[in-house]
Amino acid sequence: MDFSAYKFLILSVMKWLYLLIICFLFSCSDNKQLYEEKMEDLQHKLEFGRYNMWIDIFKNYKDRFPDSLNEVYLADDGECPVYFEFIIQQYYVDVFSKKDKWVGYFPIYDSDDSKIISYILLSAGIDGKLDNVIDSFDKLHLDDWKQKLDLYNPNEFDNGAKAYIEERPYNAKEEKSGNKDLLIYVHHLFNRDVQSSKKKVNDNSLNQKINKKQMIEKLMQFKLQPKFENSFNYPETDNEALQKNITLKYNQIIDNFISAIEKNANEKELQQVIKNGLSLFEEEKYLLDTEDREQICLYFENIMDIIELESSGGALNEWLYGFDLT
Repeated sequence: MDFSAYKFLILSVMKWLYLLIICFLFSCSDNKQLYEEKMEDLQHKLEFGRYNMWIDIFKNYKDRFPDSLNEVYLADDGECPVYFEFIIQQYYVDVFSKKDKWVGYFPIYDSDDSKIISYILLSAGIDGKLDNVIDSFDKLHLDDWKQKLDLYNPNEFDNGAKAYIEERPYNAKEEKSGNKDLLIYVHHLFNRDVQSSKKKVNDNSLNQKINKKQMIEKLMQFKLQPKFENSFNYPETDNEALQKNITLKYNQIIDNFISAIEKNANEKELQQVIKNGLSLFEEEKYLLDTEDREQICLYFENIMDIIELESSGGALNEWLYGFDLT
């Protein structure tokens, strides 16, 4: 074979390699764009409560969490005034699933495996398939569900529930070898109340644990901090006035805690301050969405951290979800 034939062969190979590289780059670009569009769609559904709303409605009417999404799908039995079949098909299809499957619903059980006390939702993520499978003999619990699941973002919701997930950049390697799922929702349960119900709590004055003066100073500092800055975005509502009103009520509650600490209040008396404080928000409770109600409760947990109060006596869960696990 003469030199010109070699030259022609080399040029042909280089041409085909060039075309393959171009096709690969276009494919990556298309995949990246498709991924970003799906992530935006997922964010939108989470922001408007599309994935958790109907599970919570089921809970309100059945007084329990469903065992599976299929149970929600079949729940139109006259007791629930919602056409669940339409809801499931409309809202629960996973935007990342390559086969239009539902998002993954995983119930969280109490320590005795007798009651579902919370749940998490997973998306298939970048590889398009739901990789985590939990059988009926291997139930998830509050203290072990992260260890039993393979997740891209296991710690994202550690600071409480929120209406979005952090936008994860496109990763071509994950697309090819992804074997994890995306955590998209955690039904936030105030674990402190659950854990404290399993042990005897000392009912002596809390002043034995921490200096009263330090507690009061920290409460006063917390009172001065801005609150609910990214909350309250409701149409046909004066959201600025709503934020101001709820903040004033909350600062009043902090004053009540300061007064209680000055009087050497014990655990039960401080729990009563929490219950009385939550009652101040009854008027706004049915206006606020789940995320904003959870934020109110999380501020109470901030106070509990300051005064080292281990449990609200079930008040937080009862106000937020309508049931008390303790």
